[in-house]
Amino acid sequence: MTAAVATVTPAGTTAIPVASTSGITAGDTLYIDSLATSNSVAGVADPSTEIVKVASVSPGEITLASPLRFAHLGPVSVQDTADSGHLLFNDATGQADWTSLNHVAYELPSVDHFMRGLGQLKHHGISPMWGPGRHGPGDNTFSYFTDPAGLVCEYTSEVQQIEEDSWICRVWRRTPELSDQWGFAGPPTAGARSAMAGIPDAGGWWAQ
Repeated sequence: MTAAVATVTPAGTTAIPVASTSGITAGDTLYIDSLATSNSVAGVADPSTEIVKVASVSPGEITLASPLRFAHLGPVSVQDTADSGHLLFNDATGQADWTSLNHVAYELPSVDHFMRGLGQLKHHGISPMWGPGRHGPGDNTFSYFTDPAGLVCEYTSEVQQIEEDSWICRVWRRTPELSDQWGFAGPPTAGARSAMAGIPDAGGWWAQ
């Protein structure tokens, strides 16, 4: 994710000046939104959020394949849709004695979006089961909660981007201070670990 340097991006714009084009190439699909006015939460886009293709990339500028439909006030966030979230699965040797879905993460464009997302959850009576905090591995913010079906979801932002030429692999010990660098969330509770373990799939549902 990179932030555009312009303060006003009018409708009809095709060329967006940016501070960095790292990780963005021609053919990518981007979310484009305003940091100042976005109401995007958990991957549910604000009505003015744009989803566009990149036509070309040059130093300090991204050219879009189609013009923006909306004007955006303030610095504009540009996020590749490939970086917008992840799925994490348990195997039978890890969190549980069965294979299951651990959680689904939704990556938000900034810490501000992240905290506003948590505010929206609080407004609707949903409290985090773990978080907010900042992981050691990935150096990303996190806050976990369960949806009405009991699935564990995560809001996150600022996930570390790996530069293959300079990245050095390391092993992270499972300790409270590395699970949460801020020291606010602490380790996940027994209830959180149970929810992340999911439930075993007995199979056979496809035959019904």
